[in-house]
Amino acid sequence: ELDLFDNKISGTIPTELSQLPLKILQLSTNQLSGSLPPIFNPDLEILDVSANDLDGILPEELFDATLLKEVNLSMNRFSGTLSSDFDVLSGLRKLLIGLNSFSGEVPISFGDLKSLEIFHATYNDLTGSMPNEVCDLLDFRLKRLSTDCASTGSGRPAKITCSCCTLCLEGNNP
Repeated sequence: ELDLFDNKISGTIPTELSQLPLKILQLSTNQLSGSLPPIFNPDLEILDVSANDLDGILPEELFDATLLKEVNLSMNRFSGTLSSDFDVLSGLRKLLIGLNSFSGEVPISFGDLKSLEIFHATYNDLTGSMPNEVCDLLDFRLKRLSTDCASTGSGRPAKITCSCCTLCLEGNNP
């Protein structure tokens, strides 16, 4: 386990972290910048890089860490579309991606995440409709599903349509 929560660490994340046999990598609430490097070893179960200044798209190597149970990418500047490869993370329980710039639609393959308990995706640029396959997860373990599915106070339509979300926000980045 490497827990560097709230240490005022700045700079980029060293790629050498991938060589450590970590189950937990906690780097949240620092001042890390740049893109997320391929730092994922096969034993990694918890990845938390929230509340930093990370940007760019998610590296495909993320999906090599098939034992991941929790991924917290919230409060950064990640962008790009959500990969349909998330479905290889079959044991994923928490996926927290709020307060980023992810765009496009939530892939149908997210419906294969049968262990998912929390999917928090508010304050992004996601569009379209939440797939029925994801809504069906509420019959399994999914307890919290949040997106930008509320109309804005100024009458603008919701960014994403979601008939099953447990929390709908307006999605105006604060």
